[in-house]
Amino acid sequence: RPLGANQAVQHRLADAKVELSAAEELAAEAWATDTSFAAAAAKGMASKALNTVAAHGQQVLGGIGYTWEHSWRHPLRRGMFLSVLLGSADECDTEIGGALIRSGIIRLGSLTGGPA
Repeated sequence: RPLGANQAVQHRLADAKVELSAAEELAAEAWATDTSFAAAAAKGMASKALNTVAAHGQQVLGGIGYTWEHSWRHPLRRGMFLSVLLGSADECDTEIGGALIRSGIIRLGSLTGGPA
């Protein structure tokens, strides 16, 4: 049977595709609006997609994905390097939260239960 006939593999690949598509859409939106908020959202989603694709892809590939001969390691290593260089998903989430608070869209008191 082909590897893709396995339902667990199909689900992992579908999850990865959904996250990649979301990251692509946010990147297009960031490009069109040219705002730091949109850029942080796109980068955060891209980092999350990288984590999902890396985990699921490695599990689907098994041990062969760790070898020097397999092409999987090139985009994976590049993505991990860029995630460290440009900021992790958590760092982007922090930047987005700060931007929402600074803009007044979210009031800190409403999150802590205090006066808004």
